[in-house]
Amino acid sequence: MTNQSGNWMPAGAFLLGAITGGIAAILLAPYAGEETRNRLKSGFVNGKSTAKRRSQELASTIVDRGEQLVDAGKKKIADEVKRFDSAIEAGKTAYRQSSAAHS
Repeated sequence: MTNQSGNWMPAGAFLLGAITGGIAAILLAPYAGEETRNRLKSGFVNGKSTAKRRSQELASTIVDRGEQLVDAGKKKIADEVKRFDSAIEAGKTAYRQSSAAHS
């Protein structure tokens, strides 16, 4: 759970915190065993639902951002192609003028 520089990675720290919190919740729960299990189950189900919803939102955001970057890249390439074409035309014109002047 450490990265190359020996620091805890966020996912590892989160997992350790979740496990520690879960154990503490079970040990310190003011409810009977059955009720505690039901509450934990409900919490896990809600957490799973929330995680799924947020992951879908994140995936959608990533796709949208990716599409924006692709569009920006296409525009940049089109602009550079236009500049390149203009430079070639300017070179041709200069060559023609130079050739005509020396004729």
